[in-house]
Amino acid sequence: MTDYIHSIRKHVGHERLILVGASVFVHKEGKLLLQKRKDNGCWADHGGCVELGETVEETAKRELHEETGLTAHSLELFGVFSGKELFYTYPNGDMVSIVSVAYLCEDFAGDLITQTNETTDLQWFGLDELPENISPPVKPALKRCLEVLRERMVVNCTDTHKPRKACQRRQRADGHRQRHRCRHRIAESLNISGDSFPIPFLS
Repeated sequence: MTDYIHSIRKHVGHERLILVGASVFVHKEGKLLLQKRKDNGCWADHGGCVELGETVEETAKRELHEETGLTAHSLELFGVFSGKELFYTYPNGDMVSIVSVAYLCEDFAGDLITQTNETTDLQWFGLDELPENISPPVKPALKRCLEVLRERMVVNCTDTHKPRKACQRRQRADGHRQRHRCRHRIAESLNISGDSFPIPFLS
């Protein structure tokens, strides 16, 4: 909790506040780096509330470094998430309505720190091997992050030596098999039905 939010809480108690925050998903070689939160015991991305006078990108880089030890060289904005699905009540009773500005980070450096005053663990997870207990406010951004990464995997054809049409046929077949394997695993992690998973590339 920032000093600014703490000062407001002194006046409003647990009443719902609008919080603007930055969210960072770290991706490397088909895996996402997630943190286990100390407050709710769930897995999540990396991020936090914007400080007074701070840009959202500055927040993203600061929070990433504080929570993981990593320094982001570049960040890719992939979505802004808000609304009732980001209403959340923390274990201490504080109610919030989160506006989350989400970034993908694939260009970074540093040594991981596995525990902080807000986290208990850091782990790399394959995109189809996500843990079941994802922190609720993270799910909309995580869903979109997976869309972005999967779309890239489907679009990019790695075999440049084969004719274009043959490559496309193989890509469609591989993509179909991959979608079939991943749909229920990812849907289960996000606590939604695999048969009605609302991600186009997993349909």
